[in-house]
Amino acid sequence: MKRSLIVRPQNGWGWTDGKATVDEPAAFRANLLPHGEGWVGEVEDGPYMGWRLDMSKRHAGEFDGLVNVLMQDSEGKRKLSGYAEISRDLMDV
Repeated sequence: MKRSLIVRPQNGWGWTDGKATVDEPAAFRANLLPHGEGWVGEVEDGPYMGWRLDMSKRHAGEFDGLVNVLMQDSEGKRKLSGYAEISRDLMDV
């Protein structure tokens, strides 16, 4: 079942484009589908609209709302990764 939710990137150790640390993106809305023990989907708004998302639980055990995030453009050439917070109610893995 597809879900639309707000993703709130967090700073932590920083976000990276694979070459250097970059500022974390602003919060954005995403459309996600469950996939294995995580979610896949795409960004619905903002400067990364249309980028593919892959998310997985950041910590083992009970889900705390934190996810590892990989974002990539439609051609797979530009990538960003970091971690974010989503609603605990929406991820049942």
